[in-house]
Amino acid sequence: MKALVGFMVGMFFAQAGFAAAGISLPGVLGLVPADVWGRGRLWQPVTYLFLHGGVLHILVNAYMLWALGEPLERRWGRAAFVRFFFLCGIGAGLVNAAVEPRSVHAVIGASGAVYGILAAFAMIYPDAIFYVMFVFPLRAKHAVLLFAALQVYTGLTVNPSGVATVAHLAGLGLGFLLMKTDFWRHNVRDLWAAGAAWRRRRAAARSAARFHELGAEVDRLLEKISHRGIDSLTPDERRLMDLYSREQGKGRRST
Repeated sequence: MKALVGFMVGMFFAQAGFAAAGISLPGVLGLVPADVWGRGRLWQPVTYLFLHGGVLHILVNAYMLWALGEPLERRWGRAAFVRFFFLCGIGAGLVNAAVEPRSVHAVIGASGAVYGILAAFAMIYPDAIFYVMFVFPLRAKHAVLLFAALQVYTGLTVNPSGVATVAHLAGLGLGFLLMKTDFWRHNVRDLWAAGAAWRRRRAAARSAARFHELGAEVDRLLEKISHRGIDSLTPDERRLMDLYSREQGKGRRST
């Protein structure tokens, strides 16, 4: 979490330095939906998180990331917290780009990720107190409702400030949905191992079903042999009997 805040602040100063030199980073690293879909700038749903539109913007996001993120990082561990941050932030950016696919206005800021973290914090620590705008004490469960209502109001009144309301609400919603799952808590190795175990169980179930089906067919063939003799079997039926015998042998070796 500290590394995220530090990188965010560092990028803010880098952005100011480039702007002083006449170079606009938001046009390249900000989330411009028309560029993401039309020009293949697929890095933008990631890089837009670390650019901000002013001192107040960076202060609010950095403060909320630190105040809400620190207890979550202690609870989940650093890796899981970072995954949660990026899943909320990137997801919020992609939703924003999908809702306004032709927009040429750059969306910047970590607010989508921060709103997701706010949702998680409120679900785990609903009665915790933190200070909104550094001044007003509010319980987390009330703060998340207040911020959601403000974003809905902003969207309905079409606030000309350019605040990415869709990204904020999407981040909030994604944070809530992710808290209902646990896949993001595991690293890639754990997920791969879980997937391999599931594939093994599925293959074993298929093998058992196939063996059962073969057994039913073999019972019919045995009855045929008892009435008409083994010479009555066709080549295909003989191959089926051999296959059943091999499958039966595998079953004995595995037990």
